[in-house]
Amino acid sequence: TPVKINVPSRTVYVVHDLQTIQAANLAVALNGAKLDARVASSNEHAEVASLPKWNVCVSGVFWLISLIHYAETEESTLDYLKYSACLSIAFGLPPIFLKAVGSARQCVMDINCLMTLAVIGACVIGEYVEAGAVCFLFALSEWLETRAPATQGKALPPVPSHS
Repeated sequence: TPVKINVPSRTVYVVHDLQTIQAANLAVALNGAKLDARVASSNEHAEVASLPKWNVCVSGVFWLISLIHYAETEESTLDYLKYSACLSIAFGLPPIFLKAVGSARQCVMDINCLMTLAVIGACVIGEYVEAGAVCFLFALSEWLETRAPATQGKALPPVPSHS
């Protein structure tokens, strides 16, 4: 079975025999492992969202609000704003956590597991702003990774194969 791997976008293309297994069955099996699989036609061009998912945007807003607590002076009481980072975590962590659970079920320690542990550790020591930063910036980086190959494909002409 021919397999093409696009490492930056973490995409795997599988060309398979329709007589042996249906594409939908492959997607169901891969989604059982929390791999976010979907069926694509051979001529489909990936649509890339111009903005990150809504939960990433909301996470970013709450994280930015939490940063205001660093501007506290002796006469102001902005310290309570650091707790808005908890809302950033609440909106940013669930997708990362679900992927981490899927990886853990497969006995694989991936970046989602590490980011989840980093957020839990930061919360345990009371560094909510840092935990919010990890959630938001990691989710934002995933969006940028999916966006990069699409914009690269538009900017660069195809390179002919000489093999």
